[in-house]
Amino acid sequence: MFSQYNSSFLLIRIYCFCLDIVFSIIKNLLGEKIDGTANGGHKILVSNVAHLGDVLYSLRVVALLKEKYPSADIDFLCGSWSLPLVKSCSDINNVYVVDHWKLNRKNMCVVKKLFISFYTWINALIAIKRQHYDVGIDFFIMYPSMSDIFYFADIKKRIGYTSGGGGVLFTDKIYFTDPGRHIIELNAECVRLLGVDISSLGYSVANVVSDKKTANILEHFGLARKNFYVFHYGSGEPKREWSTERWVALLDSLNNENTVVVMTGAGAREYAAIDYIVSHTKNKKVLSLCDVLSISELFMIIKNAQLFVGCESFAGHIAGMYKINQVSIMHGATKQVVWQPYSNSNCVVLRANVDCLECQAPRKCKYNHKCMNIEVEAVYNAIVNVDK
Repeated sequence: MFSQYNSSFLLIRIYCFCLDIVFSIIKNLLGEKIDGTANGGHKILVSNVAHLGDVLYSLRVVALLKEKYPSADIDFLCGSWSLPLVKSCSDINNVYVVDHWKLNRKNMCVVKKLFISFYTWINALIAIKRQHYDVGIDFFIMYPSMSDIFYFADIKKRIGYTSGGGGVLFTDKIYFTDPGRHIIELNAECVRLLGVDISSLGYSVANVVSDKKTANILEHFGLARKNFYVFHYGSGEPKREWSTERWVALLDSLNNENTVVVMTGAGAREYAAIDYIVSHTKNKKVLSLCDVLSISELFMIIKNAQLFVGCESFAGHIAGMYKINQVSIMHGATKQVVWQPYSNSNCVVLRANVDCLECQAPRKCKYNHKCMNIEVEAVYNAIVNVDK
């Protein structure tokens, strides 16, 4: 009964089931609001309220959508945590924000998260309803979906997955039946329903705007194109990060190389970790740019790197998009085929060989995340092999 919902938590699946019952009643009372003729349209609203990595893949799909409908106005509904990325994309006109409580990683009480969630939902609904969108596309495959906003904003053609709850409110429903596909391919299914050719998906690029300052960022930090490494410490989920001691040892092992290593990250926690790494390594060719770069500058730095090393992260997905030589240190709980850097033949994915591999429930781990005990030597050898 609850298996159609994409969550490792039974309570979330039950909640999604109850949502569908409530929304079915509402739809029966208010009507379907269907317009099957809206194919593309002049005004398109796309949505992904998840975090940066998810949104990056959605923006790559939006690039294909814009190519198919160049005259369409495309707007985006996202969480505030993804706002700088979405605003930097030239394919997007207007941006709306919903900070859903389930996805809010800020350190605050649940009551406050619920209030912010409701407040931003109401504000977004009012603003979106005024725009009279022809088509709404929700890329997110888990709870929460934005089908309710699409429905109450009178968007006639509403496309999205039923696996996040509220699927009864979509006019064009997509059923999540194949967990063995990459997340960007699942996103692309939404636009394929609008006649978008997705055959070039592996080469799609999010169109992030670069200003004059961004264009000169390499020169500003004394970096030469394709002559430096990027090591990215952080991940959206700290449990997926490699230990600071191992990063220190990896940098030490590269001490005899002539290559500059740029360390990137964001936030106070990652800044403290990178500061520890830089101060404890023997390698003096390490440059910390943690909390220094804007979104567009981060794109420019990674795009021009010789090699990228990092855990599962937004930065790692940028490297994959640009087909950079890459070593990805992946947490064992993650389903690799869904979340590895997409279509990057220059990427080596490293994982620990554990019995609980791909459990997809890192928060329920009973083994102290032993799947992140990936040896420094394995990462070093991968760097040597991929950077030949």
